[in-house]
Amino acid sequence: MKLRVAPIAPVDYLDYCEDSKYQMALAQLVLEHPKDYGATYRRWRSEGKYVMMDNGTAERGAPLVPSELATAAEICDANEVVLPDKLGDTEWTINAHQSALDYEPLRRWKQLGGVVQLRRHDGRKVW
Repeated sequence: MKLRVAPIAPVDYLDYCEDSKYQMALAQLVLEHPKDYGATYRRWRSEGKYVMMDNGTAERGAPLVPSELATAAEICDANEVVLPDKLGDTEWTINAHQSALDYEPLRRWKQLGGVVQLRRHDGRKVW
């Protein structure tokens, strides 16, 4: 099995990630900086790199709504979109995944990544 690592970099550090074949863009940064951050990921995609659009939940504390996520993915021409999630809340995450899947423009992407929220057998959160 081959491990694939997709770095997530802030705007000022994108140059450090350029050599990676797998990239993960933060949707909120794409929306805030479409002409530099977003354009860099679009260029990398055109060069054959695999670009995943992350939903930004961990960094923002809340996920973007499906329309914002779709816009960010469109700016980057992302290969894959990570659906909205809420850390530690399985039921909310499942409902958010379904709502995102019901949003027609988001279905343009054939690769939609779900986020698994787990608990250990003793009930404690994994995260």
